[in-house]
Amino acid sequence: MRILIYGAGSIGSYLAHVLYSAGNEVTILARGERKQNLDYRGLVLHHVLQRKTTCDHPKIIDSIGDEKYDLVFAAVQFGQLQSIFDDLCKVNSSVVVLVGNNFGPTVTRQEILRFTEHPKTVLFAFPAFGGHRERSQIRTTHVGAGSMTIGLSGSRTPKLVRNMVERAFQGTKFELNWEKNMDDWLKCHGVFMLPLAYLSYLYNCDLRKVSSADFRLAMDAVRSGYELLGSCGYGLDSSYLEIEDNGLKSEINTCLFHVAARSPFGRLMVTDHCANAAAEIKAMDEAFEKIRARKPEMKMPAWDELRNRMPSWPYLLETYR
Repeated sequence: MRILIYGAGSIGSYLAHVLYSAGNEVTILARGERKQNLDYRGLVLHHVLQRKTTCDHPKIIDSIGDEKYDLVFAAVQFGQLQSIFDDLCKVNSSVVVLVGNNFGPTVTRQEILRFTEHPKTVLFAFPAFGGHRERSQIRTTHVGAGSMTIGLSGSRTPKLVRNMVERAFQGTKFELNWEKNMDDWLKCHGVFMLPLAYLSYLYNCDLRKVSSADFRLAMDAVRSGYELLGSCGYGLDSSYLEIEDNGLKSEINTCLFHVAARSPFGRLMVTDHCANAAAEIKAMDEAFEKIRARKPEMKMPAWDELRNRMPSWPYLLETYR
């Protein structure tokens, strides 16, 4: 299959590696210094948990042309989506998958379909792997071959589209977890992520220093966020309802997450991401505040306390550039 990966950060680079390893004809769109590194060295990944380094040689481009692709995976930060909007509308592919955080997937999808030059299905996905760039090399952390939660923003994905995406990963052991409504799923994930991001910035992106009281405050903030989403009509699946419950099971989950967040994988998925994506977290924070404005009568004291205690956004954007 002919596949375009738009974005050559840690997420896009690992997806390119997986899909290239499956025998697909992979093209990466990258610009500036990153394109120069890929042209000169190839796609170099250091797989942290597997303790190995791989080097692939997909095609590298720096602009959208007339080429037709079977699939496009766009892996850019939430706050950068607007900057690639024209390219997403222009690209000649029947399926485009936006990978990463997104507080408004349905609106994003509608806007792309409104202005697209070629009919396409727009899917959304969230990766269960991460990493960061060190000079010309990407350090990637994934359990096994990795996985993604994926689907349409408001309904189940048609079987024909599912089969096409699954065929691209055939033989890789990479897991695709199909979600019936990625709009709800991504909003729930964002509500879970934001209080932990506030907590990370409060403790200089080192969750090992977080007190038990502040971890409990973060979980209280998450519960209030889910309550807000529910009142706005968004669906919560069973895993989120367990956190929302204030009973013994919730206390156990809070303790387990406290331990997990201090682990190397927890640092990668929370604090490392916060340190490398302050602009994205700010964009998510602003998007959530728009949802809160729909229910001004709802009080969220734990959420507000965490948000008000962390440093200002100008300071964070300057510190974590």
